[in-house]
Amino acid sequence: MTIPVLAREGWRFGGVTKTSAAFVYRTDSSGVNAGVEVSRFPNFSTLVGTVTTGALNAGNNYQATCYVDDLAAGIRYYARAKADDGVGGIVRGSTNLYTCDFQTIAENDSKPLRILGLGCLFGDSIGLTSSKADAATMVAANLIGLRPDVAIALGDVYYPDAGTTRGTVPYGENAWFRQQDGVDDGTPERYRTNFITTMDGNRVKNNGRGVTFGDFFASVPTLYQMDDHDRAQDNPYGLRAMIATADVNKRQNGHKVAHEAYMNLNRRFIEAEGRNFATDVLGAPDEPKEWYFVDYPHVRVIVIECWSWRDALGTDSPAYKMISDECEAWLINLIKTNPKKHLMFCSPVMLDGDHNYLITASNSWKHYSYQRDRILEAIWNYGNPERTVIYSADTHNGIVCKYTGKGMSKPPIYEFMVSNGGWFNSAHSWNTGIYNDVFRAGETGAASGSGGKIEFVHLYQNNCAVFDYAGGELHAQVVETQGAQSSYVRNPPKVVYSRVFR
Repeated sequence: MTIPVLAREGWRFGGVTKTSAAFVYRTDSSGVNAGVEVSRFPNFSTLVGTVTTGALNAGNNYQATCYVDDLAAGIRYYARAKADDGVGGIVRGSTNLYTCDFQTIAENDSKPLRILGLGCLFGDSIGLTSSKADAATMVAANLIGLRPDVAIALGDVYYPDAGTTRGTVPYGENAWFRQQDGVDDGTPERYRTNFITTMDGNRVKNNGRGVTFGDFFASVPTLYQMDDHDRAQDNPYGLRAMIATADVNKRQNGHKVAHEAYMNLNRRFIEAEGRNFATDVLGAPDEPKEWYFVDYPHVRVIVIECWSWRDALGTDSPAYKMISDECEAWLINLIKTNPKKHLMFCSPVMLDGDHNYLITASNSWKHYSYQRDRILEAIWNYGNPERTVIYSADTHNGIVCKYTGKGMSKPPIYEFMVSNGGWFNSAHSWNTGIYNDVFRAGETGAASGSGGKIEFVHLYQNNCAVFDYAGGELHAQVVETQGAQSSYVRNPPKVVYSRVFR
């Protein structure tokens, strides 16, 4: 009898609705029938249900993706992995491994809701032997300690195009493969190794002394979206138009593994609207359409994808788009029809500003200002701007910006650009594009204007966003998740900015 082994990087879960949840984990062998058991009790004395996937093999990375349905709204559940080899060998998640608890979405807003925003984890990816990796354990521990009901991770979960070639063995716990443009195609095995290293590398290096990002994603239900590095290349804007022949396989493989690793937890949200959940297709008309929304009792959360359909960088114009016409229409309709008191619009890239060394290769909506301003106008015209927050990532700093429209006459819409989950002393400084914090009438040659102004800047240190919904109010905070870097000295989270939306 061969008992399967649950793979080291743990499991991830999310996609939580009123009646369902999604789970992902890996085993070490093929032919395994993998599944998830769910109970109302932490000892699993009575099971609500069991879901089983098909047999696992090398082609699917021995990975199980399980969707559990027929749950009740607003109820605390416990889940654990279950894998068997079909001939009597069975393994289940233990007390602290391959188990989790979660609460389904409630029917009403009587219970508080805490949403955590984070991005750009990095830490383990480059420096398994550096103090960055040490510090990342502190960040992960503090993120878990914030006890969010749901996390929104807006990409750059790992960086396959960064760092140095470190390992040679696929799935190695201390391995890292750098993917280089035009040099290699980036095999799925290499992307999987990099993801695994990011999720669990510190546990190996620190001999179990610190928690990992894998521990965070194993304990917090998460909504995901890809940014540029998850797509296997830094700033792959104009993906359809500018994809280099030498990097086609690299892009496809990177996208496929990103789906496999975490995007498939969103699958139900995407397919519920009749869109295809593609895994490795690049090029119109089958380009992935991976935007989605989730309605919580307090707030409608809208998550877009900013790279697949982006026009190649050029002169800003009314026809120049960050997202497709289809996605823009979908987004504006969701703003118009929002039944909730609050609205959260999530964009993997910021509405304004640039990394300082990428002024001409914008990582923001600044060079797509007409479409951006149409979205802001929809919020002003149809939404509740005083009850709306924009959450964005990618910049590696904690920044709050407000937009009041051309003439600075409209109710302010606040953007929280928070994305320094695993970095310390980031190499990215920030260029505002807002001309010394004053209103600008035009930008990059565009005649439009959002009336953007910086409200707060928190440079370089690790940060996240915390959005607390309770009593009809939103308390939004920028939280420093780990102060000055010091190996194995954990600093408590610190609120550095807060604002109340009623």
